[in-house]
Amino acid sequence: MSSKTVTLGKIEKRLREFEKKYNMISSEFQKKYHSGELLKRYPPEAEEWHGDFLEWAGEYRSYKRIHPMMTLVTILN
Repeated sequence: MSSKTVTLGKIEKRLREFEKKYNMISSEFQKKYHSGELLKRYPPEAEEWHGDFLEWAGEYRSYKRIHPMMTLVTILN
């Protein structure tokens, strides 16, 4: 198993954890995060979610970059 596969697996696992914790799929989170809609549900003074959302956004961004490449590698092999 390549290190890219392990990294992708870790990212997918982390995304599933956030999705379960916040009851929202990552693509929906991403849209709401960037539109500011999440601030209606999670006010700034409730800091416990802030770190999660930053990490979730970063993990999702990484997933969107790595996943297509891994799919192409799988197809070509």
